[in-house]
Amino acid sequence: MVETVVIKGVTIRIDGLREHEGETMAHTFTETRRVHGVVEQRVFEESVNIRSSYFDIMVRTLELLPESHLSDVVAMNIIKIRPNLRVGGGSGQDGYIYISPFSLDNRYNRVHNQTLLHEIGHKVDHHYHAVDNMTALRQNFLRHVHHDGGTQSASEAYGDCYMDYFHRGASAFSGGFSHQAHGVTFDHHGETITYNSQQINEERLAAFLSVAPMHAA
Repeated sequence: MVETVVIKGVTIRIDGLREHEGETMAHTFTETRRVHGVVEQRVFEESVNIRSSYFDIMVRTLELLPESHLSDVVAMNIIKIRPNLRVGGGSGQDGYIYISPFSLDNRYNRVHNQTLLHEIGHKVDHHYHAVDNMTALRQNFLRHVHHDGGTQSASEAYGDCYMDYFHRGASAFSGGFSHQAHGVTFDHHGETITYNSQQINEERLAAFLSVAPMHAA
């Protein structure tokens, strides 16, 4: 069931959250790994009880965003809880922003849903061609910035920048970048480029702010 909520005058659609309130969603998955050359498989089961607070957290998260992003990007999609999605979220060109129910209770999603912010970041990137409008050096830099997920790309790094900026503002980029405490070195057209941990965060913010209207209020 799709429900609507109006934020900053923009109607946003959220599917599959309120209707499952009070229910327990369970998902069984198999993890395959190699230990000392031997392939092992383990079966896990995860479950989450859908609480009313999850909807409130979604709304509180969307209230962080500028009206232009809500109207130009988020309103054009449906935020959908996808039971068969085990971790994180996803976004494609099908008009949906997918969120795994099993990510709802993650520690980092209990104040604002950072998974949702990251996935909206992908939609914003696609709509405004954010990464494409960056300099070649900044695109190359973002390809070498760690993303805590299965896919590493400039787009994933941009999604993290979007998440950090709208979750905590510019302060999220102060200090060193914890995922790459030893810095990063990469080749750019035959030149070796090196950033220390603090410079990584400074450049992440600079890259993000270089593509208006990403930070429009």
